[in-house]
Amino acid sequence: MTMPHNNGWGPCLRTATSSAHISSSLATALAPAPNLAGWNNTDVATYKKPTLVVHGGKDFRVVDTQGLSTFTVLQRRGIPSKFLHFPDENHWVLKPANSILWHDTVLGWLDQWASGKK
Repeated sequence: MTMPHNNGWGPCLRTATSSAHISSSLATALAPAPNLAGWNNTDVATYKKPTLVVHGGKDFRVVDTQGLSTFTVLQRRGIPSKFLHFPDENHWVLKPANSILWHDTVLGWLDQWASGKK
């Protein structure tokens, strides 16, 4: 299930075909963020398996740039990946409509990649 870009007004799902376009809400989040000294994005260079990146825009534990940069590296390396962004959620996806989208996306991803069906 792929949702069209929504200009930052709700959850959106990015795939390889739409990853080059960054919504305005994410573009503003690309400013330097505090407390990044302990996070090392070079680990992504070792990833080889399909990866679903889910991120909440109000997550103070993991800033937007971390989720977006992880997804970008995966895409540039040609690793199957999707980026599911909830600008109105934090570390946990709690709103009912967002929860349905989260479950549909995660279960669909697992069905596609973990069940042996590609």
